[in-house]
This record gives sequence, structure tokens and C-alpha cells, in this order.
Amino acid sequence: MQLPHLYDALDTHSIETVDSSMAECSQLLLNEGDILYIPRGFPHEASTDDGGHDEPAGFSMHLTLGIEVEPPFEWEGFVHVALFSWSETEHQHYSASSSCLSRILDFMSVKLLHVSIGLLGDSDPTFRKACLVAAISEPSDTNSWLDLNQRSTFRNLIGNISSKASFSEAIQSVEVAIQKNEDPFQRIRWLQFLSKESETIEESHWDVPFMAAQKMFPLYVEHREKAESEFMHIKSKFCSEVQYEDVSGGYMILHEKYKKVRKQYMNGMLSLHCN
Repeated sequence: MQLPHLYDALDTHSIETVDSSMAECSQLLLNEGDILYIPRGFPHEASTDDGGHDEPAGFSMHLTLGIEVEPPFEWEGFVHVALFSWSETEHQHYSASSSCLSRILDFMSVKLLHVSIGLLGDSDPTFRKACLVAAISEPSDTNSWLDLNQRSTFRNLIGNISSKASFSEAIQSVEVAIQKNEDPFQRIRWLQFLSKESETIEESHWDVPFMAAQKMFPLYVEHREKAESEFMHIKSKFCSEVQYEDVSGGYMILHEKYKKVRKQYMNGMLSLHCN
């Protein structure tokens, strides 16, 4: 079996570039019992090898298995945690004398940057890949190949956000969702579980209910020029200040909470089957 023809990772909206990238594809020959891991976002093609003879290729079979990664543990999820953690730190230094409009512009701009990150995740396969930061649990793992790889990926994604996150696309996405009476921030509601242990979800300033955000949005759009300026300011500040080390701690907390809930769920399912 000849598997696969590997091409460069592609933007899902740029399929027309497939033909041009085929010239640079790699060919790998797998024998019986071999396994090959292909990261998500890499188009590939499987074919049976004829062994270099003129005879027709024989029959062969290959099995493709996909590994599902839940959204918080994709790279997009890690970047959302990064923005959440950074904005939490920023709000600790927020001036109490700031006007109501300034607070709304700041709050909605952070929300809009989350939306923009989600839009980038829809088009860039790197955001959809599994984040393995939680696998680096021991101090001795620091500066290992995996640690350096995760840091490099994070820096590249922050660079993409800095250059590609679009105010106009994000605000259009929110407008469409509100017109459909949908929560434009539903995709990242799981971030509420990063709130401090002493702070309930209802008390968290981040988890403003959909109706409240819906009421703020018209005021935000009304001051569109100021809103865009604040969005660009927050994007620039976040991308220049965020540090990998500042994110990994919160991410590990989220991972541990997930493991605990997952274990409770599995135990519940087992008890149902055993009774």
C-alpha cells in the first residue's frame, strides 16, 4: 500500500491551491501492520503499490481512524485561555474612574477578539490540532522537544492573530448571530469554568449573559470608530504581552477540572450498566 500523498496544510477556503501543492507531495510506502499518523488539515490519498511490475496492483485495505479532540483542548482553546487569563490580569488594574462607555468598549472588544480567534480557527487547521501542553507535567520536561514544539506553535498562532484577526469580520459575525437570536459567544462559554474558585459563574464579570451582551452591542456599534480603535489596541497589547508560561497554569487547571468531571461521568455510566 502506498499511503499517502502528503501536501502542505491548507486553508479550508483555499482548496484551489491543491493542484499547485501536489508537485511538492511526499510518498510513503507502508507495509502490512504499519501505522502512519497524519495531522488534521493535511489532505492525503491512498493507493495500492504495484511493486514496480507491469501487472495490475493487488487488492489491499487500509483503515483510517480519527481522534476527536474537544474544543478546549485544541490550540484554539489554548489561545482562548491565553486571552482570558491576560484580560483577567488587565482588569485587575482597571481604573475605577473609567467611564461606562470605556468599560463597554473594553469588554466588548475582548469578546470580539475571542470571536475573531474562532473565525481564524475555522480557516486555519493549526488551531484545530490537539494542544499537548497538559502532557508537560514535570519540571524536567521543560525545554524538551515537546515543550519547545508547543512554545513554537503558540508563538506562531499569536503571530497569526496579530496579523489576521479582523475587526470587521468579527463584528459581522456577531451581528449575524444576534439577528438569528443566537448567542455569538456560545462557542467559548466553557471559559466560565476558569473563574476563581471563590467566584460563582453568575458573579464572574466575564460571563455576562447573552441578553446583556446583546444590549451592549448596539452602543458598541454606534461608536464604531472608537470600537475598532479599542479592538486594535487590545489585539496589539495582548499579542505583545501574552506569555506562554502565564497561560499554561490556567490551562492545567482547566484540564484537571475536565478530568474530574470526565471521571465522574464515566463512573456514572459504569454504575448504570452494572445495575
